[in-house]
Amino acid sequence: MRRIVILFLFVSILSLCGCSRQPISDPSATTPGQTEQATEKPTEKPTEKPTEPTQAPTVVPLQGPTNNQSTSQTSKVSGSFTVTVRNILPDYVLDDVTPSVAVVTPFQSNLFALDVSQEIASQLKIGKTYVFTVNTVIADYSKNMLQTLGTAALFELIPELEVTGFRLAKSNEIGLESLHLTIE
Repeated sequence: MRRIVILFLFVSILSLCGCSRQPISDPSATTPGQTEQATEKPTEKPTEKPTEPTQAPTVVPLQGPTNNQSTSQTSKVSGSFTVTVRNILPDYVLDDVTPSVAVVTPFQSNLFALDVSQEIASQLKIGKTYVFTVNTVIADYSKNMLQTLGTAALFELIPELEVTGFRLAKSNEIGLESLHLTIE
């Protein structure tokens, strides 16, 4: 369900920004600033340039781990994170009435859908900033990779990560220091 909501939000954002589906290599494709230049073409005959054979780029296959390297790494994820609740929605797949999905934003970041229990959803207030606590999960990803991800990406990548509690955020927990997830 979380993937469907995130996909819906992604498609909505793309449609709002007016992203074009024209391929970059299409010479007839123009951006709004290029429309005048594209319509004013010179009437002079182009000079012929000698054609040179083009060479395809070399593709180097990715190499898998050698026998000395481990093929899987695990990391333990636990802790808390701070987000502002923007809306509370029902889970339209299971029950289209009872709220159980919080639309939240981390500090200076994009919206994402956060599955919470019905009990937690009923206590949240729109516009308030909360510190959410998550359960401890062992993930099949490396520590270095997980540390580069934001809160929304972690919840998308690790579906076992669940909100277990929350409280109102203190003034020193809002801002750049809003991600308190421990990755070991």
